[in-house]
Amino acid sequence: MYINDYIKIFMRSEKIGEQITSIQKLLELDFDVLFCNHNPQLKNGKEKLRNKLQFLQDFYGKVRNEHEKGLSVNEIMKALDLKENYFAKAFSLGELSRVNMVKSVIDSLSIERANLPDH
Repeated sequence: MYINDYIKIFMRSEKIGEQITSIQKLLELDFDVLFCNHNPQLKNGKEKLRNKLQFLQDFYGKVRNEHEKGLSVNEIMKALDLKENYFAKAFSLGELSRVNMVKSVIDSLSIERANLPDH
């Protein structure tokens, strides 16, 4: 759930909306230590998780704004000056990439729209 305050790449299957919701739920709990096998935080764990939540929410908002302008995934990458990690993308056969982060936001927006009540 943690790994770092900011994330540069997503797995294809990751869902940013679910991560945001999960972190919000975790922040309701009383804790200080994060046991992450990649990057354990032995103090200030809640603060680190708040930082990650803020990063994800900011990223989500920026991508949403560009997507609402009608930009494609590649155009959003350019507009937000997002650089792809081509080594990670190639090594993982596309499973890990920055473009997956952008696509995850767009997928979450589609889910949000589908769940809105009809007016």
